Amino acid sequence: MSLAGRGVLVTRAREQADAFVSAIEDAGGHAIVAPVIARSFDVDPGPVRAAFTAPIDAVVLTSTNAVEAVSRLVSAVAAPVFCVGPKTAAAIDGAVFTGEVVVPDAEFRAESVVAALAERWPSGGARIVVPRGAHGRELLLDALTELGFEVDAPEVYTIGPRRWSDAERADAERAEIVTFLSGRTIEAFLAAFDGAQGYLAERTVAVIGPVAAEAAARLEVRVDVVPEEATVEGLVAALQRL
Repeated sequence: MSLAGRGVLVTRAREQADAFVSAIEDAGGHAIVAPVIARSFDVDPGPVRAAFTAPIDAVVLTSTNAVEAVSRLVSAVAAPVFCVGPKTAAAIDGAVFTGEVVVPDAEFRAESVVAALAERWPSGGARIVVPRGAHGRELLLDALTELGFEVDAPEVYTIGPRRWSDAERADAERAEIVTFLSGRTIEAFLAAFDGAQGYLAERTVAVIGPVAAEAAARLEVRVDVVPEEATVEGLVAALQRL
């Protein structure tokens, strides 16, 4: 089975969309790229460098954005690195991150990283640095704090909404399927143009995993597809079964 020429809207930031676009087109679909978010690494480097200068027991990287941001601001990280998902780990530059890399194998979610840290330090007490984007998930930080870890979470990048051009809006009309890879992207999409909810109501809506699905529910966006594996490959495989 394939996507058989169906238009699939990709709302991810353009510089990160290549792998997703390739997976869609390899499955026979037509990827329509119209990003609704834009990322920036223009942040105050002081708090970031201070966080990595103090003694660290472990670093948690939740996305490839976090990997790239830290690599831009910090020359070397020797502490163990716990990653959410193998793609985050694959983005790591070994010249910067020289310590152990740990990828817990449970559902590609931050919760599995929390469990792995709790197993490594059952009594808490370790100092954990969690570089993140502005408005990142507080649940991860709260969970680590509740377990007795000392958590430092410097903001290393920002993501903001991006409005479509008239040409992108026209292209988007050809999509039968709309995809979202994060809750933040759903929020940005709803701000991208008037009538966004009506547009979604007429199309199949697919999200990458349960965290994005929970965000969609809060935003009153109907979701039709949530893959078992929270990866772009898992999402495309789920779309092929439609």
